[in-house]
Parts: sequence; C-alpha cells; structure tokens
Amino acid sequence: MERTGPMSATEGAVDRDLALANVGGDQELLAEIVELFVVESPRMLAAIDRAVASSDPTALQLAAHTLKGSASVFGAQRAVELSFELESMGGAGELTGAEEIRALLRAEIDHVISSLEALVAG
Repeated sequence: MERTGPMSATEGAVDRDLALANVGGDQELLAEIVELFVVESPRMLAAIDRAVASSDPTALQLAAHTLKGSASVFGAQRAVELSFELESMGGAGELTGAEEIRALLRAEIDHVISSLEALVAG
C-alpha cells in the first residue's frame, strides 16, 4: 500500500511525500540531505543553546530561522513551529520562556532524526 501524507505518530515526525517531492523523488539525494541534517541539526541546536544561555536575541533569531528552514524540507511541522516560536522571540527581543521551548525543540529534532533515518533505511 502506497503511503501518502505525514507518517503516522508511531512512524515519525516527517512528511514522507513532501520530503521526496522536495528532492524530485530522488531517494539517493534524500538520503544525502538526511545525512546533512543529522550532522548539522545538532550544530544548529548548539547555536540556539548558546543564544539562549547568553540572552542574545539576534543570534537566537538567526539560529532558529536556519533550523526552521532545514526542518521544513522534511515537512517536520512540529519542529518548524517550535523553531518559528524561538525565531519570533528573538525578533521581538523577548526570551522569556525560550529555555522551555528550546528543550521541546531539542526533543522534537531527536524525533525528526529518528524518523528520517527510518525513512531512508527503507
């Protein structure tokens, strides 16, 4: 049976069809992009951590925007929403509550990575 739309909650946090559409259906290219995300997303999260820890709204806005764009390629809607929330906080210069959202985002990115690894594995 052909799967369409977002993966079920038990399968993951990404939209398989959107991810494939974003690479023109090229499974090999998708695997390469997933590999880049697996390597780069922890760096993006570390930049968010540093921005929150140093109360740097500009750095938070930029780091969250970057992660949001990367997650959107895979249709990782919850990660996109959390990143947008942090990006908006940075843009407004209001970081109250950023630590909690950052923790939720970190957990969601872990879920996205697991889902992407399962997606490219088969």
